[in-house]
Amino acid sequence: MKGIRHLLPLMVMGVILAAAYHPGLPSLPSHNTHNSLVTTTSASCQNLVLPANVTGFLEEAHADHGAGQLQRPIYYGRCGGSYFALATFVSPSLGKTDQPETFEEKEGGSWKDTGGSGGSVCHSSVPVEMTQVWGLCSK
Repeated sequence: MKGIRHLLPLMVMGVILAAAYHPGLPSLPSHNTHNSLVTTTSASCQNLVLPANVTGFLEEAHADHGAGQLQRPIYYGRCGGSYFALATFVSPSLGKTDQPETFEEKEGGSWKDTGGSGGSVCHSSVPVEMTQVWGLCSK
């Protein structure tokens, strides 16, 4: 056993990856806009790796709220049956006023821009537990 101890982290990662991509797991997203890995979790919220296609959905959802260049970092995760994101858009005329924007997608629905956070993500439309998992608000 002592000789294979160094392989334990690789074996654990293999189990995690296998579980993340197993099609029968009910806790993973069921539609293809969210093919992502869990990076941090709490009792009901999970920080997820942002899939490349979600940035386009966020830009589309934000289009009704004005023009702006999407910047990183983008926070992305899931609480219960909804996905949440925080993203900053820099407007040519307003800069970063009222940012970051908050977004929600209910399971099977489309992304909605739920408004600017007013600079206070801990008191926004994103559940505080989600912002805690992201490390943005204290517990």
